[in-house]
Order: sequence, then C-alpha cells, then structure tokens
Amino acid sequence: MDLYGLAPDHEDGWGEYFRNTVWYWYPLWGYIKSIAPHYGLADALSRVDGATNSGSVVDATSAIKIASMLQEELDNGDAHLYQSSFEAKRDENDGHFTLENVEEFIKFARHSGGFKIC
Repeated sequence: MDLYGLAPDHEDGWGEYFRNTVWYWYPLWGYIKSIAPHYGLADALSRVDGATNSGSVVDATSAIKIASMLQEELDNGDAHLYQSSFEAKRDENDGHFTLENVEEFIKFARHSGGFKIC
C-alpha cells in the first residue's frame, strides 16, 4: 500500500509518503482497527477502507490520534505483547507485524496532515 500525506509538516520528509507491502500493511492496519475502539476512533475509522488501495482518506485529526494511540501502545508494552502473540499464531499467509514498522508509521501519521491510502 502507498500512503500519501495530505499536508506534511516535517522538514525531513516525514509525513509525505509511507509504503508497506500487503504483508506488512494488513497486520498493521488490523492492529490499528482492533485498538481503535479503546481510544475513541472506531467511528472515524469505520468509514476508512484501509484494506484496499481505493483512495480512502484519514483526516488530520484522526491521523494524529492514530499516531498517539500507537505511541501509547508502544510505551505501555501492549504493542510488544501483540507482536509476540501475532508471531506465535502466524502462518505464511498472515504477513508480518513489527515494532519497527509501527514506529515508522507513527512518524508518518503524526506529520502527514491526514493521509490517503492508494
């Protein structure tokens, strides 16, 4: 998947572009959707088709909230637990969930000004 920032705000280019193969994007987006209700984002993300490259848009406010919630998940250890659980149950068709990918996505989302999934 290719994600394009709508109004990137960082001089180093963070927020302009984020790319994942489906093998990394689907697990990451699945995790985002699974924790969204705990952070009050379920309604906002219910209108986003993150599983296709159809051009769905995540607005700037939601992008910041996604970055914040993922950072909190990293900080409190829940993302680490999810990674361990994901890897323990994973088969070759499930893709990969890595903390490094989460960290890169946080930088992108935080500085994207909203983003389009293409």
